[in-house]
Amino acid sequence: MDGLWLHYWIVLLHISAGLFWMGWIAFMFFLLIPVLRRLVPERLREIQPVLERRVRKVVFWLILLIVATGLHNIYFTQLYDTRILLHTSYGHRFLMKLGAALVLFTIYFTAPFLTGMHGPGAGNLSCGGDTSRRTQVVKLALHILAFTAGMTAALIGVSLGG
Repeated sequence: MDGLWLHYWIVLLHISAGLFWMGWIAFMFFLLIPVLRRLVPERLREIQPVLERRVRKVVFWLILLIVATGLHNIYFTQLYDTRILLHTSYGHRFLMKLGAALVLFTIYFTAPFLTGMHGPGAGNLSCGGDTSRRTQVVKLALHILAFTAGMTAALIGVSLGG
């Protein structure tokens, strides 16, 4: 029974880390940045990169926590067994969850390159700091895709029981 309680705590950590990440996406992109853009537009280029770097550091650790707890869940539910993974509806739903999570992780790690944050003058670019319309549209699309992928992984995860 002790192993079951440990598993429940690990599942709680897994879910909490994912919710925290999704909450940050929604808060930063749909609330904080628009408010800053409206209240202090002249300081947005100064504030935004600092906020984004801080959030990306926290999210990096959340990803490590999500992966570690996810690996525990794979072991606990025996999804490492290809017969379960490939030949059961539970395994198929898990693969769909994993696919959605991989989309989210891929966006996290490639977004700085896709939006020019790692190019010349990258210190001035972040979630909306660049004024070009194309960059704004790319950033919005990436945030919406990341949020949708994260919520899809969460929904499928709930159907799996963690």
